[in-house]
Amino acid sequence: MGWGIIFPIPCLKFLYMKIGRSAFIKSKNVAILFAHIALPFVLYFTPLEWLNKQNTICLIKNIFGVECPGCGITRAIISAIQLDIIKAIDYNKIVILILPILIYTWFKNIIIIYNKTSP
Repeated sequence: MGWGIIFPIPCLKFLYMKIGRSAFIKSKNVAILFAHIALPFVLYFTPLEWLNKQNTICLIKNIFGVECPGCGITRAIISAIQLDIIKAIDYNKIVILILPILIYTWFKNIIIIYNKTSP
């Protein structure tokens, strides 16, 4: 286990001082780019059975006992990423609007971050 996991702030300050500002920012942008690229793969391999067993964090459903318009959107997006569109629409019909917006924003962020990291 690296020291960055236990003491992230001092390690980042040491790295910043050691390699310089521009290299530090570039390495930080590379890490952010990697996280953006890895996110769909993480969501693809997230088991929905596990997610369905978890308690909801929706305040409206917890307080009033009724589902809000956003209930099920996380499961719907994961189902859509796993190419199960019928199940995604069953979880929440708003996924038809939200997923294209998320994909557009995801690609836009990747392009912006890539342009920051390239020389």
